[in-house]
Amino acid sequence: MTRALRTGRSQMNINSKIALALLLGVFSFFLVFLLGEGAGLAAVVPAAAYAHAIVFIGGVGTYFLVTSYLLLRGNPHAVREGWPVLMALNAALLVATLIAWLIEPNRGAVLATAGTALLAVVSSLAGAALASRAART
Repeated sequence: MTRALRTGRSQMNINSKIALALLLGVFSFFLVFLLGEGAGLAAVVPAAAYAHAIVFIGGVGTYFLVTSYLLLRGNPHAVREGWPVLMALNAALLVATLIAWLIEPNRGAVLATAGTALLAVVSSLAGAALASRAART
């Protein structure tokens, strides 16, 4: 027997959601590279470092919030029942954090990777909570 999580008007199998979340998680790995390399901001602007941090945090946080919301919408128990989908969505960044912790000699880079993974997990949980709240009303 397969469990299905409600998604709007259609039913989507949980295994399909996990596979889609895994693909979106791999895409997010490249999104982090794109946003982390400066997002096209010029270094001559005095506030470029602050603007880069705002763009990075906003971009990564928004991506994980929206993707987890869209994957888990329609389920009033999304936070409790959707954890396999959330783990698949965050798997790429969590594995990258583990690899960085094991082999990266630069501890600053390890902390940055861990911070990015923490931002992704928190944003994903916020998206699941938002989906759960929206399904209850």
